Amino acid sequence: MALCLSILAPISGCGDKPTASAEADAAAQAEIPVLLKGLRIIDGTPPDRRPITFEAVALEAPLRRAFGEAGYEGEAGKAPPEHVWKVQAAARVIYGLTTGEGLLSEIPKAPVEGLSAKVVWTVEVKFKDSETYDNQYVVFEMTEAAPITGAQSPEALKAALQAQLDAGAKAVSGRLAGHRAVLVLPRAEVEARLADESPAIRQAAVDRLAALGDKAAVPALVRRVEAETERGIKLRIVGALEELRDPRAEEALIALANPRDREMLHAVVLALAVLETPKARDFLDILATHDAPDVRALVQAARAQMDRGAPKGPPSDAQPDGGAQP
Repeated sequence: MALCLSILAPISGCGDKPTASAEADAAAQAEIPVLLKGLRIIDGTPPDRRPITFEAVALEAPLRRAFGEAGYEGEAGKAPPEHVWKVQAAARVIYGLTTGEGLLSEIPKAPVEGLSAKVVWTVEVKFKDSETYDNQYVVFEMTEAAPITGAQSPEALKAALQAQLDAGAKAVSGRLAGHRAVLVLPRAEVEARLADESPAIRQAAVDRLAALGDKAAVPALVRRVEAETERGIKLRIVGALEELRDPRAEEALIALANPRDREMLHAVVLALAVLETPKARDFLDILATHDAPDVRALVQAARAQMDRGAPKGPPSDAQPDGGAQP
């Protein structure tokens, strides 16, 4: 059954207070609903690491319930408006018990110290404007984990996992609300949201600018990557600069390259590789002399990519979840 979502509270459920600009955006966008055409939930938990199993309906319910708790009401039986954003989503969930070294293969026969319930939601969403046929894609991951205190009976462990499924679904709803808040804004307005007090809005603004593919947004992204304090958002900005392929980003990217931070270094080197500028090559030449073998291997791979020409991006009509319709 389709669910019609009106954009009334763009950051509801995110845990952040609405800003004046966000409230104004909500009023302006209230007439453009978002129609959820399909939501597919996939249990991606490895079979040999699934001592507790949830039925498909139990996995889907928290995600649908989270939309309702965020203030979005279904409009079953009503014809959709002429202008809508149609949404298809696929979510993969992995859940289980862990002591910090992977998921357990069975329920412990005796109480275990440090036992936790862990859930990972990976969500792929395709937005399509029914008026302009503009496509936007969002892929993100939300992890919820909490130690299990008290009883460790099978019933108690399943209840603990259910609580994490619910918490993760609410976090997913917050992220999607952030994306809806910037969905129909022009590029200049989206750039302004890069400085929003809500991390969900800032994250959504970066995703939206990358999806628009307009290199005019590069200076704003460069300024934001220098000021951003949230690590995940900073990494996403680096990815957006890689997608936009503009040489004006090279100095900001080089400034972020810290060999002690391998994750950031990897993202920066990949971004520099697609720029293919002389300064990027010179920096990679210097980095190629690093003592660590993994850093040298990263540079070698980046150079090979530069030599053969960086890929030009995903197909314009790619589908979430590996091309399958959710």
